[in-house]
Amino acid sequence: MFVKSEQWKWVDIAKGIGIILVFLGHFNIPDTLRAEIYTFHMPLFFFLSGVVFNGHKPINRFLGDEAKRMIVPYYCWAFFYFVLFKLLVQIVRGQSVNIGNDVYTYLTMGRKDTIWFLSALLCVQVMAYIFLRLVKNNKALLMFFALLLFSICYLFFYKRGIHNFWINADAAMMALPFFALGYNYRYYRTDIEAKLLHGGWAYWLLFITLSLANIGLGYLNYHLTGVQVDMFHNSYGNPFLMLLSACSGIAAVVLLSYRLNVRWIAYVGKNSMIYFVAHQRFYTVVDPYVLRILGIHIKNALLLQWINAVVMVIASILLFSLINAVLSHIPAIAFMFGIKPNRSSK
Repeated sequence: MFVKSEQWKWVDIAKGIGIILVFLGHFNIPDTLRAEIYTFHMPLFFFLSGVVFNGHKPINRFLGDEAKRMIVPYYCWAFFYFVLFKLLVQIVRGQSVNIGNDVYTYLTMGRKDTIWFLSALLCVQVMAYIFLRLVKNNKALLMFFALLLFSICYLFFYKRGIHNFWINADAAMMALPFFALGYNYRYYRTDIEAKLLHGGWAYWLLFITLSLANIGLGYLNYHLTGVQVDMFHNSYGNPFLMLLSACSGIAAVVLLSYRLNVRWIAYVGKNSMIYFVAHQRFYTVVDPYVLRILGIHIKNALLLQWINAVVMVIASILLFSLINAVLSHIPAIAFMFGIKPNRSSK
């Protein structure tokens, strides 16, 4: 991810919005809202990764960057998860621990915890890099290849219940079209922005239309198939509706990100690793006690859900912003866990 200029600030904003959606999706919110979030929040991250992907790197630099940004953080977070939560927490709670299965899944970068996204993205980027070199950076062919792999994965693996490959290759094949779309958007962005960004009411009308399209297509997918979209659990429903719903949701977030200039959201997006990877375990440990600690007692279950979700989102952002700020000053730890180092600490 090599783009640094101010004109790409919207990417950090979009990632920040995505992180908040991930928080809400994992916290205690109404099921209908969770189902809506899941229609596009993970495809959004793959799209944004495609936007900032550099397919022109020499192979030695590409492999080095992937090891630094994906492989090292993956195994460091996996070790942290396994030792702290799988062993210590579950043993303290008197829960059984399947050590062999957990170790195997972590070693093969399988579907485990929030770090599954890192291995899936690694697989996506390797596939995209190899194919782009073969076709001399032909972006249209990358899009065709991505849709072909998506179709093959859906027909031959998803429909037959075959999933959870090493390095999450099955999820990577389903995610590749969104990555390829982002890569294409990177090169046609200037023309698109010229037509869209100077509009007034028409801009927001398009945003509302795309948002409603995402909601409508997502609902139609669920209504026809009875399946809630969830990439972690290999749930896609109708693949055509899933693609359309996800793309309309992604487009709505992109439009919002161009106009939303909020520094703390940009900070969260710029430093998204720790928020994305660590929040779910924090929620698991803290959620049963947070409202009790705050002394909040409300009989309305829906209102209580929302208060709990908002409190947990705020607490997560504050806590992980503090942890990120501290660890960014320790280069070795920052490197191990994929945290951007503070420039003054270099």
